[in-house]
Amino acid sequence: FKGLITTDLYLDVNYYTAEYTNPGAGYSVGDPNEVYYNEDGSIDGYKVYVIQTNKEGIDRLHGGGVALTYNFSNGWRIGANTNYVDMNISPDEANVQQTNRPKWRHKFSISSPSLIENLGISLAGRYTDKFDYRSSSNFGNGELGGHMVLDIQLTYSLTDYNTTIKLGVNNLLGKSYIEAIG
Repeated sequence: FKGLITTDLYLDVNYYTAEYTNPGAGYSVGDPNEVYYNEDGSIDGYKVYVIQTNKEGIDRLHGGGVALTYNFSNGWRIGANTNYVDMNISPDEANVQQTNRPKWRHKFSISSPSLIENLGISLAGRYTDKFDYRSSSNFGNGELGGHMVLDIQLTYSLTDYNTTIKLGVNNLLGKSYIEAIG
């Protein structure tokens, strides 16, 4: 559903599902001829190769989102949205046991197209839920997410030239975060 609830309130609700038949994945295997041993004879490590293949069956995902935007009579606008994605089968039935995406993402924004004459502003906060990342190519595994990022954008309208200039900064507070491992 997407539409105006009132002349000032916009609502967007969505849901999706996806199926992957005979999904592909990488399986890690060790080379028995390249095993590294500790002094006590225990295995320290081995050379790992990734074999790409398919498995029989179906992996299923599902998700959805809700967004609300309210327009005030003075030109200011606030908005919020949340999105969800997850597997809708038990992990032991899945080829890949996670989506490599956060289950939840949230965003809040406040903006004005005319803060002062010809100058607009938008401030947005984005939160990403923690999630377990597993590389199918053996580049790395670990926990990602669990961070809040603040973004800002200024918009200046050159009305005589029918032109808009935008200047934005993502991660305004400069706090480091990791979005991928590899």
